[in-house]
Amino acid sequence: MKHDMKGQPTVIVEDVADYRAAIPQVVKEGDCVLEVGCHEGVTTRRIAKEVGPSGRVYGVDTSKVCIERSQVVYKNEENLTFHLGSALDISFLLKLSDKRYDVIFLDISGSRDLETLIPLMESYESALKPRNLIVKSFRLKRLYVNCTLFQIHPPAPGEKGPNAYGTGE
Repeated sequence: MKHDMKGQPTVIVEDVADYRAAIPQVVKEGDCVLEVGCHEGVTTRRIAKEVGPSGRVYGVDTSKVCIERSQVVYKNEENLTFHLGSALDISFLLKLSDKRYDVIFLDISGSRDLETLIPLMESYESALKPRNLIVKSFRLKRLYVNCTLFQIHPPAPGEKGPNAYGTGE
């Protein structure tokens, strides 16, 4: 059985510098953006500057202290709001915005285990349907960098071609 390999483009970064460098590459003016794991909102504010006044940015974190601090520090930013919530609560994330998220930035600890991260990414793809997903995870990047995609191209009609093991049987 072949699986459907289509999905949203995903950018994998390993550190904060690369995470922030991705902002102008994927965010457009007027976008609706979600940052999950926003901490104190420094990156979230950079995203808000990129979307401009016609865009909207939602920052979410599990730390009440960080969210309260962000709400005070960035209270005058009209296109930016901060919310206490979990990355795993898809229904909560869906309720934050009446628009589809164009881009989702996901930073729930760069060292988060892949057993949690990969199903979460799949949930975001199917339920939230972003145009782009940016994930900060050194483990996921290490896995990707060390992988080689294996693909057999089917032979032309009437020709015998290699099977998955290259033997032609």
